[in-house]
Amino acid sequence: MFKGLSKGKIIAGIIALAIAGFFWNMFFPPGGSGANILLGIFVAIFFVYYFTGFFGGLIDQEIFPGGSKERARLLRALLRFAKESQEHLAAIKKSKRRSRKVDARALDDFEQAVIRANMAVSEVQQHYKVDASVMKDQERMLKEAHEHLEKTSKAVLKLDRSWRFLYGIPSLILALFIALLLREFIIEPYQIPSGSMIPSLWVGDHLFVSKFYYGLSKPFTSDPEFLVQWRTPKDGDVVVFKAPPYVGRHAGQAWIKRVIATEGQTVKIENNVIYVDGQPYTHTQPENAVTYMDFFGFGGPNGGTWREQTARKTIEKIDGIVHPIHLAIYPPHPNLAPNWPPKDMRNVPGLSCHENSCTVKKGYVFVMGDNRGNSTDSRVWGGLPVSRIIGKANFIWLSVDGSQKSVQVGPFTLPKFRLDRSFTRII
Repeated sequence: MFKGLSKGKIIAGIIALAIAGFFWNMFFPPGGSGANILLGIFVAIFFVYYFTGFFGGLIDQEIFPGGSKERARLLRALLRFAKESQEHLAAIKKSKRRSRKVDARALDDFEQAVIRANMAVSEVQQHYKVDASVMKDQERMLKEAHEHLEKTSKAVLKLDRSWRFLYGIPSLILALFIALLLREFIIEPYQIPSGSMIPSLWVGDHLFVSKFYYGLSKPFTSDPEFLVQWRTPKDGDVVVFKAPPYVGRHAGQAWIKRVIATEGQTVKIENNVIYVDGQPYTHTQPENAVTYMDFFGFGGPNGGTWREQTARKTIEKIDGIVHPIHLAIYPPHPNLAPNWPPKDMRNVPGLSCHENSCTVKKGYVFVMGDNRGNSTDSRVWGGLPVSRIIGKANFIWLSVDGSQKSVQVGPFTLPKFRLDRSFTRII
């Protein structure tokens, strides 16, 4: 884009930035959760790059031709055609299967035509003079090179000029198909939209989820289901799952929690300490008061807001997994109180509850968020069916803090990047 910077490209770049900025603030208002922010950055960069490259050349051609508009149009058309033909020629030579399908003589003529086109482009660019006779000669040379390249490319690609874009479609389809298979079976991106896993995972953390960790998932369906399962979740795993129907209005959304107990295990909580089969998940550090920023109202009509929260932070040990947790100072829900289950808790999905404890039923797991005072989890709605699990959270590859602005240039308002959290493993 910056090679051969011209007046047209500068004007097109300014227009592209204005358009990108308008839509940026429409979809990513300042103070958002940071969800999909990286996708937005990539889209904005590619939009500005291609808009500037294409329309910059068009503006130069029509408004700043440097002489003859016809010469400017022919030069731009041949430059694009020669570049496109060179890519097709390289692809044919690289593939033995394609090479065998093309007549050797026709391929050689095509290669010579590409060389001739590039030489014509170079000659005009080096001697771009505002002289009537020079411009006429250059127009004729560009037109002849274009016609010759058109004729030889048709013999090789078997496509008229207006249909040449189809030549690369099979490779594009294959690339999209491979990407789709990777997402359906191997790995899936996920971003943290709310604070239920703070302090282990923060709002705006972008994760990769291993979909094959527990088994082979049924593809192309809105509800997860294992075709083959070779591993079961264990205590301490951080899993992403589709919220079951009985959670309420958020059913079907992708949630993330930590597995606390598996099928057949008995769970109870006394004074914020979890007991599984009578054994405590000990707190290895004294509790200390902390403040943090949490995001509320994700997915709501008002877009959500950031609010400062307080909690008591400590470290919990689940078997060999040591991770931080937040305990509520003032629990917002009776089921999030220091002692669980409540006496009136009986018939809930996936759990068989008695006065002082609950047993996880077959095919279910008991999950909780690490932000124990702000997590709607199995303490509230019951057990999670193992069949609803999408995969195991592996690592954070990017983290953005939407509660703070770090860069603002015109219409662009970018959040602060938490670089220290990038490429960290999730425990």
